Amino acid sequence: SAPVSRREMKSDAVAERLAAALADHVQMPTWLVGHSAGAKVAIGLARRGAVPTLGLTLVDTADDHAPNVRDRLFAHVAGMRKGAANVRGLVQLVTGTDPFADEALLDRYFRAAARHDGAIWKVPVARGIEAILATDIDMTGDLAALDCPVQVIRGEKSSICPEEMAAKFHAACAHPLPVVAVPEAGHGITIENPGPLAEAIAGAIAGVQPAAEPLRCSG
Repeated sequence: SAPVSRREMKSDAVAERLAAALADHVQMPTWLVGHSAGAKVAIGLARRGAVPTLGLTLVDTADDHAPNVRDRLFAHVAGMRKGAANVRGLVQLVTGTDPFADEALLDRYFRAAARHDGAIWKVPVARGIEAILATDIDMTGDLAALDCPVQVIRGEKSSICPEEMAAKFHAACAHPLPVVAVPEAGHGITIENPGPLAEAIAGAIAGVQPAAEPLRCSG
């Protein structure tokens, strides 16, 4: 789609741009998966009917944040963007501003996600992510209107999507699938423990995918 300005970098605006970009290119039933703020975008895509939606998976997301959690999110983003001399320093930079951060999970995540320019290690942070984090939408209302299976997955140690948040989404869905808690994972679930995550998503798809249609993954 056309570039989205920082001012427009809100989940609903991004969903609208993606819907327009995908409308003429995706005809086969598609299972949408969104992680974190991407889950809000995936809900927006499903709600617009931009692609024929077979089902939807929300991975460790939240529809609102208590002020202390919001402050921790912004501190995380600022620390990852600032960087440090090594991965250990990057972990300490984040844990220094967030006493609730899980040091072991952060270390695992940063070792996989951080990049260096020869001197400073940083985690690439999407432009405008603060605008998405600062904008809450009525996810539960949107989920109730979707006529497709919805799966909720959370990291067992996640503070972004705790049990009560996952239960809230599950209760809002017209066609909910069982909530999945991935062990040894926090919010960085896609890197911290991707195997069980992939198995959970594949299992949900296999449960509703017609036998005549082979399971294909776009990557």
